[in-house]
Amino acid sequence: MSAKMTGDIADKVYVIAEEWVEGALRTDNSLLTPGEAIWTTEWLGELHARFLDQPAENDKNFFVHLERQLEGSRPEVYQLMGEVLYVYYLILAGVGNKREKIEKVLAWSPKTVAIKSNLTDALEAEFINGSAGERYMRYRVGTL
Repeated sequence: MSAKMTGDIADKVYVIAEEWVEGALRTDNSLLTPGEAIWTTEWLGELHARFLDQPAENDKNFFVHLERQLEGSRPEVYQLMGEVLYVYYLILAGVGNKREKIEKVLAWSPKTVAIKSNLTDALEAEFINGSAGERYMRYRVGTL
């Protein structure tokens, strides 16, 4: 018996996941703006410094704290965080409107970046229930 999910949405997720591995992890390429280097050591380092090195202590709202953490970042850092959230949310169920959450972060950037329709479609997938632990997201995203 295979653990691999099947169906149209699942197939879209597997295609996007493969694009992410091949593009982002092997060549620093962006999911949202192909051809642009977003997953670089430089941008990952800045995101690490702003996000992981400044953990939320008392904020119950992940996005309120995240906006403060990223304030003043280069557009590439906002985009990288949007892409990290995209990958994080890709297979989760029960976390609300995934696209809206990602677009919220992208909207903080001075540079406009949109989520392409093929990426939006894949966000409909719900492989794993993530709602119970979403309040700990500020810690889990850092483990990706």
